[in-house]
Amino acid sequence: MRGVRHRAVATEAGVPLAATTYYFRNLEDLITAAFTHWAEQASVYSVRFREACDSAISDIDEIKLQDKQVRANLAEKVSELTRVHIVDQIVKRSDDRILELAFQHEALRNDKLKSLVVSQQYAFIKGLKIFHQKIGSKDPEADARISIGVISRLEQEASMLGLDNFDQSCISRTVRRHVFSVFEMADPLVNQRN
Repeated sequence: MRGVRHRAVATEAGVPLAATTYYFRNLEDLITAAFTHWAEQASVYSVRFREACDSAISDIDEIKLQDKQVRANLAEKVSELTRVHIVDQIVKRSDDRILELAFQHEALRNDKLKSLVVSQQYAFIKGLKIFHQKIGSKDPEADARISIGVISRLEQEASMLGLDNFDQSCISRTVRRHVFSVFEMADPLVNQRN
């Protein structure tokens, strides 16, 4: 993003240079507006993921959630939802993952952008915190942050490796291990793999 110039943006958008300099006082404003636009588009997929996780638990009350088989079934379902979400982000939205990293790096230098990026991250944490509360986490916010860290790391690593080289089985194992640990259960597939 350090190389972004008004002239290049105007050329790409097919508008006169004066239009970009009129609407965006400086490049920081232009990049901030680009992030806002991108974040609105990208948030749809995060919201769908959270809603799918919430739907998985919607019919389970606190008492049922204490049952080991109910917890194991829910952990299986959430593991699969998370795996599908991550693979979808890598395969269908790899450009979004690259943009997300670029915006995060630019936010280290651009205070206006930083506040927007941090707000976006807190919104995701807040949504996952609610899910972790519902499953009885002892520290829902910490678990939400760890979950986001796992998801982000897997997406970033796969983005770096490229579509032909990322390891879906590694993603699946990592996600299962994390989700089952959040549910404070042993993953039954671990014994089968060993």
